[in-house]
Amino acid sequence: MKFIPKIIEEGMFFQRKTLTLFDGGVKKKIYKLIDELQKSGIAIEEPKCNFDVEIAMDILDDTEKLTAVLLFSGDSDLLEPLERLKVQGKEIGVVGVRGKVAGELHNIKDKYIDFGKFYTGKRAYISENPAEAGPRD
Repeated sequence: MKFIPKIIEEGMFFQRKTLTLFDGGVKKKIYKLIDELQKSGIAIEEPKCNFDVEIAMDILDDTEKLTAVLLFSGDSDLLEPLERLKVQGKEIGVVGVRGKVAGELHNIKDKYIDFGKFYTGKRAYISENPAEAGPRD
C-alpha cells in the first residue's frame, strides 16, 4: 500500500467554505492548533485510495453472477468496466448527485437516480464570497 505524506493545514479539518462561517475567535484557535501541530513534527500520511480500481475488479470478477449493476458514483474512471457489462447485456444503473456525474456515465446508463432528491433537510447555499455566505430562498 502506498502512502501520501500530508502537510497539516486547515483543509485537513474544515472545508474553506466552512471556515468562512466561524468568527475571528474560533478561527484564531483553529490556526493556533494547526501551528502547534506543525511545530510538533508530527507526520501525517494518508493511504492512497484505489477504490475505483477495486470496484472495477469486483464487477469484472462477478460478471457471470450479475444481471445489473447499480453504481453509487459519478466517476468516469468506471466507464470501461461498465461498457463491458453493457455489451454482455447487463443493465447499468447510476446513483449520483445532479451535476456531479460524468457525462460518459449518463450515456451508458439504463437508469439514473438523483440521490439529491432523497435529501429532505434544509438546503444551504454557501457562496465563495464570505460576504454573501448564508442560506438563500
